[in-house]
Amino acid sequence: MNIAKSLSSTLNIEPNLLSTTIWKNITSYNEVCEWSIINDFVFSNFKKHPHYKKVLEHVTQEQGQEYLIEIKKTKTINIKCAKNILAKNDMIGNTDIFDYGNEGKYSPTTLRYAKVTSDIIDKFQICKEKLPITIVEIGSGYGGQCLLLDQFINIKSYTLIDTSSALKLAKKYLEQHVTNCKLQFYTINEIDSLEVDILISNYAFSELCRDLQDAYLKKIIYNSRCGYITYNHITDQSFNTYTADEFLNVLPFPAYKNTEKPLTHPNNVIITWER
Repeated sequence: MNIAKSLSSTLNIEPNLLSTTIWKNITSYNEVCEWSIINDFVFSNFKKHPHYKKVLEHVTQEQGQEYLIEIKKTKTINIKCAKNILAKNDMIGNTDIFDYGNEGKYSPTTLRYAKVTSDIIDKFQICKEKLPITIVEIGSGYGGQCLLLDQFINIKSYTLIDTSSALKLAKKYLEQHVTNCKLQFYTINEIDSLEVDILISNYAFSELCRDLQDAYLKKIIYNSRCGYITYNHITDQSFNTYTADEFLNVLPFPAYKNTEKPLTHPNNVIITWER
């Protein structure tokens, strides 16, 4: 039974009123994740919550248009032909959807995930070989990037790594869809070492403190065949986070730094490698 419904019965409060009260009193991103797991109303609307939008659903309509332009440059995804696939990611969570004319109606966040998918297909020979591959994503979000990559790439297993709260939401979200690959969910402390074909991270790795970054480097990144990290520089100085240049210097193999397109924050870069 939904815990919130059980609680409403115990307290003799209308379920809708209780859900509204819960919604108004959520104070953090983690709380949105936790309540989404146990409350249907919050789960159905989590992409609209201000604390969630601040972290993940803040991509603007204009940036969505720029992502479309970049996708067309690689020619790896035909947006019109793939619109039903992309639309799957906008079915749950009550996200903001915009009309992009002949291209269709999508949330800008979905278009960002599509752009990353397009980049990965375009950049890595391993994707062109169409053999089953393994992917690890640092920073699961709600699973949207996983959902799109699963539809376009032959993936054997997809491992999402994040906090326990975020992972629970991603698991629930992805269970509402049919995926082609095996899904795995771990916190960094649950992992000893992983061999991976493609390591990806949309900003999350670059927002960690250095100790956590070192753990990811040792356990996963050093063991990755390919990598795609969108790298920002927004952490507090106390985190002692690696800058993009410092990160490149600690990698034991060649990697490359390119400006993020479209540029969503000053000094953002995309770091890639393929060994």
